[in-house]
Amino acid sequence: MFGASRRASRPRSNSSSSRGQRNRKSCAPLAGAPEIVALGELLRERRKNRFDLLRVPPPKTAATLVFGGDVILGRSCAAKIGNGIDPFVGIRAVLVGASFAATNLECTISNLGYSTQRYAFRAPARSAQLLRAAGFQAMGLANNHALDFGTAALRDCAASLSGEKIEPVGLGTPTGNACAPSFFSVRDRKKIAVLAISDVGPAAGSEIAAASDRVCLSGAIASARSRASLVGCMVHWGIENTANITDEQRELARWLVDHGVDLVVGSHPHRVQPLELEIGVNQNGKVSSASLIPLILETGLPRMDLAADKTDLGSAEGVPSSAAVTP
Repeated sequence: MFGASRRASRPRSNSSSSRGQRNRKSCAPLAGAPEIVALGELLRERRKNRFDLLRVPPPKTAATLVFGGDVILGRSCAAKIGNGIDPFVGIRAVLVGASFAATNLECTISNLGYSTQRYAFRAPARSAQLLRAAGFQAMGLANNHALDFGTAALRDCAASLSGEKIEPVGLGTPTGNACAPSFFSVRDRKKIAVLAISDVGPAAGSEIAAASDRVCLSGAIASARSRASLVGCMVHWGIENTANITDEQRELARWLVDHGVDLVVGSHPHRVQPLELEIGVNQNGKVSSASLIPLILETGLPRMDLAADKTDLGSAEGVPSSAAVTP
């Protein structure tokens, strides 16, 4: 109705040049993309009230990133691994199909050391092989069980992972501090940086990266930001067995985002906590997953798509999955 009355009240012109001038004023060229035309102009110029809509294809994905919660391959799970059971059989397709997969290793792959703690998790020697076969490229070692069996056992665990070409993250080395980022190449020449830090458990000196060491962290994030398309940080934090996010978790997530982290992935509560979108100081949206439950239980894997033509996340989703055994 609006379009018809406008046509009736406007004097007609046979000048093609005047029509061209009107069109040029109402259309916004987009460098090879379809032009944007005002709705009123469409109603005036067209003799039909049906519009041809352009369906825009989804953005091209350069890489798919998968992160998991705590992996605990000790106690009864260790016995099942000894009996030939693969705890990752239920999620292998998701992990292998990803461009990059990482998780938090909350156990020790080593026969060294001893522990007097009630909860200490020693994993079988072949666990590193299982992790690699499952599709993992990185393991976060910054957590409250990292030193269950002492420093020597922790170093031995890291060596076992490295021997299977799995990068241990969040552990200090003779040539680098514990919060230093690790870098990984994914499809289309994209590079991602991953950090791992812990905000729970006893102080571990320089052995594992501590969330409280903000000076070290800010330098590590800046280094990661200068070399990578995307920066992710695995954080061991919160309170066990609760789905509630603490104020301390939110403060730390905000600090990480404000300093340049794109993706914050939490563990330790052993409950799924909400997926949130933080807006950093640069006004870019950053994904924060407060907590994931252990991979060896029923769980969900957050899967993120890295956009091909940008340096940010294209999408994020939870992938329901289940593993073969419980601890």
